[in-house]
Amino acid sequence: QGISKVPTKGKVQKMDDFKLPEASNTYSKGNFTLNLKRVKKKTDETAIKFECIYHGDDVAVIKLNEISARVNENDVYANDEKKATPYILNKGDKMAFTAKFHIPAKVADMQFADMFLQWNNTFSESKIIPLSGAEIKFEIDEVLTKEKN
Repeated sequence: QGISKVPTKGKVQKMDDFKLPEASNTYSKGNFTLNLKRVKKKTDETAIKFECIYHGDDVAVIKLNEISARVNENDVYANDEKKATPYILNKGDKMAFTAKFHIPAKVADMQFADMFLQWNNTFSESKIIPLSGAEIKFEIDEVLTKEKN
């Protein structure tokens, strides 16, 4: 119904830390459900794949660069995913994502260490704001289109 914008700074859904090894494969909080799909732990690397489902009526904003991992008492490491562009989900949408961490073996052997994923501001909800009077003009290059097809 026209052009809209979605502010990426919405209401943050605070999530409890996710412990690895995991006690459960499914975790729900607010309008978000996380399903653990796969965990690969090596001495100096851990990769955790999740599926996220959004159940709310607004828009979910997911920022993967906000995820961190805590080992030991105070050692916190950022997700290898540095992409700052957030993902947007509508009600019922699903997305798969992987959080990957590299922690030096002298700090902890990740094959055996307890880890806690900290979600920080990863999951939030925002409202869709319709823009009135916005207009976009498209021009089609017929020659280039024929070449590509």
